[in-house]
Amino acid sequence: MIVEYIRYALPDEGRRAGFEEAYAGAADALRASPHCESFELSRCAEDPSQYVLRIEWDSAEGHMQGFRRSDEFRRFFASVRPYVGDIAEMRHYEAVPRVAFRRADGAAQGAGDPGAGAGFATARAGSCATLPLADALRAVPTADGVRFATLLRHGSLDVEVYAPRGRDDQTPHSRDEVYVVARGRAGFEGGGERWEVQASDLIFVPARADHRFVDLSDDFATWVMFYGPEGGERAG
Repeated sequence: MIVEYIRYALPDEGRRAGFEEAYAGAADALRASPHCESFELSRCAEDPSQYVLRIEWDSAEGHMQGFRRSDEFRRFFASVRPYVGDIAEMRHYEAVPRVAFRRADGAAQGAGDPGAGAGFATARAGSCATLPLADALRAVPTADGVRFATLLRHGSLDVEVYAPRGRDDQTPHSRDEVYVVARGRAGFEGGGERWEVQASDLIFVPARADHRFVDLSDDFATWVMFYGPEGGERAG
């Protein structure tokens, strides 16, 4: 996961309402992208001319090579294009895991919210968390048809539920990941090989490796756990 910050300066008060309305329209395109995990537009309380858009992407590659080449980006850009000249900064940032805190009442808060695609809980230091499969599956698909949801974060660990239907169009990810098939059956292709997998099987995929599920059963669902740095951990 990587975070994009876009900072806008809109000194002309008359343009601000239109700017907010443009992003309200562009939001549907962000929700529809499988690479966008969450987003939020904020207005500065001390200086209302300043705005910050915060977008969490599955990876820098997912943003630049996936979203930027998609129909969702073309719809997004059509809405916000009049305000491109007002951008003061647009960069990717990586979280510093040792300096982070998010108050949450427990993992079930994020997992149990039907269709909460970008909703997630953060495990408190020293505490345990559970993710019942039934609760997790209520988060997918989202209202826009997205078939995955991030449900738990702790340090570098991101836990998702993924329930593709028909075909799996995912692209390689920038971090190491582990799948644990939750239910159903599928073929799994990676590294030029194919395996048949079913509920309780575990699959490891190194960062940036091409892979996908094929021949999915109608009830197929899997847990996905991303961890470690961008580019993956060193083998050894």
